[in-house]
Amino acid sequence: MMMEQLLKTKGGDSFIVRIGSGEPLVVLHGGLGLDHSGFRPYLDALSDQFEVVYVDLLGNGRSGHLPDEFETDHSIWVNQINAICDVLGFEKIFLLGHSHGGVIAQRFALAHPDRLKGLILSATGPSFDHVETVMKNLVEISTPEQFEIYTTQIFIEQPDDETWAKRWRKVMPLYFATPPSEEFLDARHAKTVHRAEGFNACILHVPNFDVRGRLHEVLAPTLVIGGSKDFCFPEEVGPGLLAKLIPNAKLLMLKNSGHNPYSEEPDAFVEGVRSFASQI
Repeated sequence: MMMEQLLKTKGGDSFIVRIGSGEPLVVLHGGLGLDHSGFRPYLDALSDQFEVVYVDLLGNGRSGHLPDEFETDHSIWVNQINAICDVLGFEKIFLLGHSHGGVIAQRFALAHPDRLKGLILSATGPSFDHVETVMKNLVEISTPEQFEIYTTQIFIEQPDDETWAKRWRKVMPLYFATPPSEEFLDARHAKTVHRAEGFNACILHVPNFDVRGRLHEVLAPTLVIGGSKDFCFPEEVGPGLLAKLIPNAKLLMLKNSGHNPYSEEPDAFVEGVRSFASQI
């Protein structure tokens, strides 16, 4: 079964894709300013075990707009996921969040612990308090052009969708341990719906995110997956730290991955999720 839907939910319209049957696995994309499409076809393999529900977060992809005013504590998206669960009749879910989607997943785990059967955090961390580490890593892997774009054109307000898309395409190779072919990157870029609205909201939320002091409250079984060559969430400040701070967490580091372990080592990623879920 595969179904695309634009759900009318409290707070806005949520575009989702549902594949398979079984316990619900809700999947949150990173970026922000991007969409769910990068997960496919890789995580579709899980549809024989779960009902995989890919979500475009509000202000992103094909979902509706963000409100003119919102709190910068990720609650707009936490409430969106909760509303989707209400509409679809999901009492408990597995929740998978990648990168900034993992940030939102952590917020969800703290706000709605009773709704989680399991939490999966991919290439993310408990705060953004490691900018110096990111910059040091960036110098080592980027070209002068990429470094210039990343440091002067990315983490600022984007004027429109087209500009955001062009800038993002320039730095995409940095997020892979081994940069894929230009054909691969062009194809992935072409299928993504780029929204400046979502990215601009994201950068407003970044300074307010630090849950290191609260992660002991997350009691749901948790799998943390990281890429050993991820320049923006290296193990010591990202996945490894999450696994230490969350009481019931397991860590899976994929040695040949950067920031996209689900597509760089998809078999190992999927098998890790399967094994984790089967033990709950």
